Amino acid sequence: MSPKKTIQSRQVPQEDRLSTIRLVLKAVAESGDQTEAMGRMVGITRRHVGYSLAAAQTLGWLPQDNTNALTPSARDFLATAPGSAAEREAFLRAILVSDIITQLAPGLLQEKAPSKEALVESILSNATGIGIKTASRRAQTLLSWRKHAMATQEEQLSLLGADPTLQSMVHAYAAFRGTASYGLAGAG
Repeated sequence: MSPKKTIQSRQVPQEDRLSTIRLVLKAVAESGDQTEAMGRMVGITRRHVGYSLAAAQTLGWLPQDNTNALTPSARDFLATAPGSAAEREAFLRAILVSDIITQLAPGLLQEKAPSKEALVESILSNATGIGIKTASRRAQTLLSWRKHAMATQEEQLSLLGADPTLQSMVHAYAAFRGTASYGLAGAG
């Protein structure tokens, strides 16, 4: 297990909508690091562009150094169709490999969702510069991400069954965390 790191407030996601993160990533691909231009392209405020950029960094789709250069996983994500199983798979992969998300919400992808209260407590104990109201709002974002990434149990099991690499990642993550393997048949 990697050592626990202090997470900065901006690294705790606050953009609920994957569709908005997608639009901002597309704008990054087209306009580079011009936050104002991205906001105009996407139709959101500069502040909300910042939320999406920070979320993309947390998911590993943009580097943490603020260069706004898409990572290979961001390009893979953008190559998926919005709302598709492939999009959910790319999102799930990003959540699974995010050190920040796994530190803030280690049980986020378990069969039973963590409570909002448990997420708030984890955010408050792992992130700096966050008050209880902000932690509550950010916990809601994590639960929104879970809902999108997990879809329905049947869809999720079908998705995982279709990709042995992703299934292996989920099993390895579960083993690493000492948790159940998300209800997968044959998981041990």
